[in-house]
Amino acid sequence: MVQSSNLLASGAQQLPVALGNVLFMLLVLSNLKSKLRKV
Repeated sequence: MVQSSNLLASGAQQLPVALGNVLFMLLVLSNLKSKLRKV
C-alpha cells in the first residue's frame, strides 16, 4: 500500500512537468509553422 501511494505521489508531481513539456513542444511547432508560412 505504501509503495503504490508513493508511486501516485511521484506521478502527480511529474504530471505537470509532462504537461508543460507537451505545451512547450506545441508552442514551438506552431511557431515553426507560422515562420514557414511567412516564407
